[in-house]
Amino acid sequence: MKDIRRFSPLPLASLVLLAACQDPNPPPTQETSYRPFNETNYASQKARVGLYQSMATLVDSSTLSASQFGAFDVNLTAIPTTARCVPTTSPTSGSIAHLFLQESLCTEVIGSVQRHSYATGVGTDQLGQDMHFAITTGIQAGATAQTQVELKAAGERVLKTFERFFYEAIYDAMIERTPRGWDQAFGYFGASNDGTTAAGLAAQIRSGDARVRTSLERELFVQFIQGRQELESALQRAGKSPTDPNASIAPGESQTLDRLITQIDEKMLLSLAYATAGEWDEWINDTAERPVEYAEGVAFTAAIQDYIRSRDQTSYNQLRAILDKPEAEFTQTDAQQLVTLIETTFGIDATP
Repeated sequence: MKDIRRFSPLPLASLVLLAACQDPNPPPTQETSYRPFNETNYASQKARVGLYQSMATLVDSSTLSASQFGAFDVNLTAIPTTARCVPTTSPTSGSIAHLFLQESLCTEVIGSVQRHSYATGVGTDQLGQDMHFAITTGIQAGATAQTQVELKAAGERVLKTFERFFYEAIYDAMIERTPRGWDQAFGYFGASNDGTTAAGLAAQIRSGDARVRTSLERELFVQFIQGRQELESALQRAGKSPTDPNASIAPGESQTLDRLITQIDEKMLLSLAYATAGEWDEWINDTAERPVEYAEGVAFTAAIQDYIRSRDQTSYNQLRAILDKPEAEFTQTDAQQLVTLIETTFGIDATP
C-alpha cells in the first residue's frame, strides 16, 4: 500500500494537540455494515448519486451525442441564484440537463456553502455558484460539440465537478453532528450499506485505489460506520435521542467523532489529489484524448487548489500561471509540473 501518512491538512499544532488528548470514549466494537439512523434521512442524497450515475452512463457510452446533453438555457447571472436552475425551455427527458434538474440537484449544487476553513469564501455560496457554472457550461459545450472528443471532454467536466460537489456536501453534512447529517454524508459517499458496491465518489475512490494501490475507499467506509456508532453513543451520553434526526452534539463533546470527521475529510481530499495528479499524468501519456484529460484535470484541480494555496502560496501561484494560459498553450512540461506540485503538496506518489 502507498504511504499516505505524510499528508496533514490540519496545522501541526492542532495535530499535536489531538495526539496528546486521551479520548475517554474510544470507538465501539466495529459493525460491518452501515446502519442508518433512518433511511429517509439519506433518500434524496442516494437519489442524487443515482442521477450522477445515469449521467456517467451517458458520458461513458460510445454513442454519446450532443442531443444527450440537452438544452440548458439559463441566465448565469440571475438573482436569486436559484433562478439559474430554471431554464427557459424544458430539457429533453433523460438528457444530462434534465437529470441535473431532478431531485433538487441543481439547487443543492448552487446553494452549496464553503465550510472548509482552508478555502476562500468560507461561509458564502461562491463555491456553489462556481460548481453550477462549471456544470452548466459543460452541458452547454456538450450540446454544441462536433466531435466525440469534444463530447467526452464536456461530459467529463460535468462529472468531475459533481464529484467535487459530493466531497463538499459530505463535509457540510458531517459537521452538523446530527443523525440526519451523518446519514446524508454517507448517502453522498455513494457506497452501498454493506460496502459491496460503490457509486459516485466512492466509485471514483475505489477506481483510484486500484490504480495506485491504496485502500482509501474501504477505510472511509469503515470510518463512516465508526462515526455513526460514536454519534449514537455521544447522543445517549448527552441524554439525547438518536431517533431525533436533529439531535446534535457540539464540537469537542466527542473527541472520537471529531477525529473521525477530520480523518474522513482528509482522506476524501487525498483521494481527489491522487485523481488530479493522475489526470495530468494521463494527459502526458494519452495523446489521443488530451482535451478529455485536460477537462478532467481542470475540474479536479478546482477541488484541491484552495488547499494548495493554504499550504503554499508560491505553489498556488505556479499552478494558476499554468492553468490560466489558453489550453492550446498547455505543454507536457506544464503537466509534469502540476503532477510534481500535487505530489509534493500532499506527500504522495500518484503514478502507478
